Amino acid sequence: MNIRVLFCLAGVLALAGWLVGCEPPAPADPQEAEPPSFEAPAEEPVTARPTVLDIGDVEAQVWVEGTIDPESEDAGVFAQEMVDRRQRRNMVRILLEPPYPDELWLHYETTCERNFPDTPAVIRGSFVRDVDGAELGRLAGVFGEDGINTHYTTRINALEGLEEIPESFLITFDGEALLLESGVEEADVDPEEAETTPGRQSNFVYCNPVRVIFLEDEDEEVVVEDPPEAEEPPEEPEPEEVEPPEEEEPEPEVTEDPEPETAEEPEPEEDPEPETPEETEPEEDEAPEPEDEEDEDGEPADGGNGNEDNGEDGAA
Repeated sequence: MNIRVLFCLAGVLALAGWLVGCEPPAPADPQEAEPPSFEAPAEEPVTARPTVLDIGDVEAQVWVEGTIDPESEDAGVFAQEMVDRRQRRNMVRILLEPPYPDELWLHYETTCERNFPDTPAVIRGSFVRDVDGAELGRLAGVFGEDGINTHYTTRINALEGLEEIPESFLITFDGEALLLESGVEEADVDPEEAETTPGRQSNFVYCNPVRVIFLEDEDEEVVVEDPPEAEEPPEEPEPEEVEPPEEEEPEPEVTEDPEPETAEEPEPEEDPEPETPEETEPEEDEAPEPEDEEDEDGEPADGGNGNEDNGEDGAA
């Protein structure tokens, strides 16, 4: 019996030890835990690819913007600017009220959104007024290693040499863009004399147009509008008076009816003419009647009776 008890106790102890071995270990103290160590892979050398530029980069990344110069801002001058999503000016309208100023100064500035370290870029051109084709000024510049921070500015007088005041006129930039060959030193480039191959040259440089509009005098407009307003009331009864004659259109029909009637009237007038000879004929028949009366009273009647009397007397 004691042996069996010993075997049972041994089994219980073995089972207890197995259960204790299956329990998860107690969490370690975070302060005592050591951070895991990772070994960074060896860095491989990165080879930069050379940037290949073309003339399209100059057309898209370099442009000119123009607006009214602060010197010409006045009470009778109003500027309206329209911009796109890139906050780039698309159009500028300047309204001028009378009396018009003698000068209207516009400010132009270049903008570049990238650098051209190996192949400098050039833009150049003239500002032209459309009404007379006048060239009002030029702008030229070179953009190289620090093109983003490179700016060129100029001012032009939009009214310079304008002989007559039109309703409005437009000022545009007639320019060209160039991408120079690789290895050209930026400091040695003259933007007005620079040359490049045909495939690296373009006749397009973005520049917002500027429209100048001359407003009319308000007093003159009122004077012009007053006379027609005074003339309008008398003009209203005139069409009313013209309408009744339009309703009297049957009158010409009445005038046409008598005309054929008058043509028929002369025909019956000719009828009485033959009647007159008929009346004259009985007058000729009646003429012998008075002659018979005269014969009865006169000798011719006695002559007839005389013959008869003479016969009677002869018989006696």
